[in-house]
Amino acid sequence: MLEQFPIHATVAASDLARARGWYEEKLGLKPKIEADEGLWFEFAPGTWLLLYQTPSAGTAQNTVAGWTVTGIEALMEDLRSRASCSRSTTSVR
Repeated sequence: MLEQFPIHATVAASDLARARGWYEEKLGLKPKIEADEGLWFEFAPGTWLLLYQTPSAGTAQNTVAGWTVTGIEALMEDLRSRASCSRSTTSVR
């Protein structure tokens, strides 16, 4: 089911303001969207990077990708029925 939805990469940062400065100064990237969950950078059409703050940054206990889906309830029901999902985070942009 997930193969039909776009996926976006995520990058964890322990200090979002510092990471934002690095992305802007070193890479020349400015966020297209500033949201509660973090900063969204747009690349080619439909390609996004979410830079978000978490104390898990650098521990490999953080999110690395996310899908932009419709019908989340049915999708989560399907995933849970197969016990392939122990935790879910949903964000709306």
